[in-house]
Amino acid sequence: MDKPKEFWNLLKLQEVFRSDRLPSLREILQVIFGLQPGVASREQLASEHFERYLATQPIDATKVREVRQVFHAIVLDGVLRGLIEKGAYAELRAQAGLHQAIKTLGPEGIKALSDYISRSVPIGDFVKVA
Repeated sequence: MDKPKEFWNLLKLQEVFRSDRLPSLREILQVIFGLQPGVASREQLASEHFERYLATQPIDATKVREVRQVFHAIVLDGVLRGLIEKGAYAELRAQAGLHQAIKTLGPEGIKALSDYISRSVPIGDFVKVA
C-alpha cells in the first residue's frame, strides 16, 4: 500500500469513502470487494449496535422506544453521554424527549445500558467528521 508512487494508505482511502465518520480499513475493504453496499453512517451503525443490544439483553417490550432513544444519545452525542454518565439528569431537561425516556428507564435501566455500551460498543467508531 505504501509504494513511492501512486500509493494508497488508510487516510487516502478514508477520504474516498468518507461519510459522517471515518470508516475502518475493514469496512473499506468490504465495500471494495462488494461484501457491503457502502460505508455505514453514524446513525446506521448505531442502529446495528442497538439491534445487537435488543437481541442479547432482556428488555421490557414497552420500553424499547425509550431504550433506543437513550442508546442513540449515549452513542452519538458526547455531551449527552457525559451528562448521563455523571448522572446530571437535571441538565437534560432541555432535551424533553430524552429526559422523559431517562425517567421511564430509571437509574438501574440507565446503568445497565451504559455498562453494555462501555463493554460492547466501540465509541471511537462514532467520532463525527467535520
